Amino acid sequence: MKKRKRLGDSAACPRIVVTPRPRDGAVDFTVDGNLARMTIIQDAGAYRVGWISVRDDANKRCKLGTRLYEAAVRYACDEGLKLRSDTLRSASSQGFWEKQVVKGRAICESETRPPPSNTSPDIPAEGRGGCLTYRIKNCAVTDLSGRKRR
Repeated sequence: MKKRKRLGDSAACPRIVVTPRPRDGAVDFTVDGNLARMTIIQDAGAYRVGWISVRDDANKRCKLGTRLYEAAVRYACDEGLKLRSDTLRSASSQGFWEKQVVKGRAICESETRPPPSNTSPDIPAEGRGGCLTYRIKNCAVTDLSGRKRR
């Protein structure tokens, strides 16, 4: 019996090619056309994540969002800047930044009052998690992956 591929297995995931496109103080990143997209904006000595979107849930298991963040960190560092979060974050973006803090790759730049607990996880909220903005600590950070799945 042939073993079925699970989401997240490299054979079930698209080939990941991240393409940056600079434009007037911002950079747009895309993965294989439009499977995933991110925009970073130059802001106060850093690049701030303007928004990030992964097209469907199957692609989220393929780590496309993480690859976008990694490409954004490399781009910012090549420009002599750091990457920071936006003040508005969805629950999934908040989860990404919290993992980076736990792994020692990012810091909370300024704390704030978290939004009400009944805030929808899909709608970006300011200061989600009690942190106004997060920042990648240094340019030595190139791998932003989470835990390895079995």
